[in-house]
Amino acid sequence: MIVLLVMVIFSQWSTNAPANLIPAALAFVNAGAPKIHYFTAVVFAGIVGTIIMPWLILDNLFVFLGYYGAVLSGIAGIIIADYYIIRKRKVNVPHLYRYDGQFVFYKGFNFAGLLSWLIGGGLAIYFTSYAFLVGFFVSLIVYVVLMKVWIIPRYMQAEITSKDNSFLGTSVGMNWVYDNKNEKFQRVKTENLSLTSREDR
Repeated sequence: MIVLLVMVIFSQWSTNAPANLIPAALAFVNAGAPKIHYFTAVVFAGIVGTIIMPWLILDNLFVFLGYYGAVLSGIAGIIIADYYIIRKRKVNVPHLYRYDGQFVFYKGFNFAGLLSWLIGGGLAIYFTSYAFLVGFFVSLIVYVVLMKVWIIPRYMQAEITSKDNSFLGTSVGMNWVYDNKNEKFQRVKTENLSLTSREDR
């Protein structure tokens, strides 16, 4: 019986360490680098995880999942609206990696996204029976309106005003590559990838 109990304990450790403790520890390492080291982060994640007692969520699991889904529904609406409706599947990839690029908006915040999320998520929490539908569509509509009326006129988005397909996020046979020699992003055909001085080589 003792051997079986030890095996149960070890099975819990082997499952929870890689699935729960290590990702939490890596999040602390990334947030506090270089001051927080991996060992300290693992201990800290274990202590914090024990103190907040996440197993108590199981007593109200469906309530928790309902609120969690309600809050995330607004984010889903914003992502769909931005990529498919506003940008029409075009992304200015080089500016994703620039500190002074077009995605900085106001000091790094896109208030259209934040307001849309707060409004959609708030209404989704209020209407919990239809949380995902309410949050998704309200955030999507509010985001599209705010972007077109407020954000885009103030912060130019090159892929929105461009008529060509050079900003397409994904295209068959085309790849976004960072060229080390020229120190910039460029679109390269798949068959020409070996000819570029890529960052991963």
